[in-house]
Amino acid sequence: RKLADSSASFLNTFSIKHKENNRFKFLTVVAVSFAFFLALTNLFFYFSFFDKNNKLETELAVYQGKYEQVNQLLSDYQKNKDLIENAGVLGKNSLSEYADKIGKTLPDEVVLTELYFNPKQDKDETEDSLVTFQNKQLILRGNCGKSFIVNEWLSVLKMQKFIRDVNLEKFVYNNNGVAPNFEIKLKTE
Repeated sequence: RKLADSSASFLNTFSIKHKENNRFKFLTVVAVSFAFFLALTNLFFYFSFFDKNNKLETELAVYQGKYEQVNQLLSDYQKNKDLIENAGVLGKNSLSEYADKIGKTLPDEVVLTELYFNPKQDKDETEDSLVTFQNKQLILRGNCGKSFIVNEWLSVLKMQKFIRDVNLEKFVYNNNGVAPNFEIKLKTE
């Protein structure tokens, strides 16, 4: 509305001040409304992303633990795989067949006390700590009171097709059957 025309100048300034006050109030309300809208939008996005972030961090913690477990299992698998491959277990030699064939040649007077397939190699303290094995070798230990029976058995073992080399490593004549009195090393094909 317009103020009535008047010659009083203070009424004209009053009209201008009133319009400026109304504009200022309107701009203040718009600015506060805009700030309030921005605050609500910010709050909405904050809580939305905060929830997503919490879920992601929780999943990350779970998967990080599983990832570490999988890495540990893989490293253990690699160590054990190398150990098994070094032991010769995965090779094509038939250890049980060899044991059966050796058992068939065994004289009645000979008592086997120990039979080692692919025995462990002795190492220096300075070498790698991974256990290694002597592939395609057998160690037989046992007792026999008669040396000629052990010699005959060695001759029979040398004639076996799967045996490349036979060595009598140790023979003790009198030990009263307490400990093995002979040790034989065999190399197979």
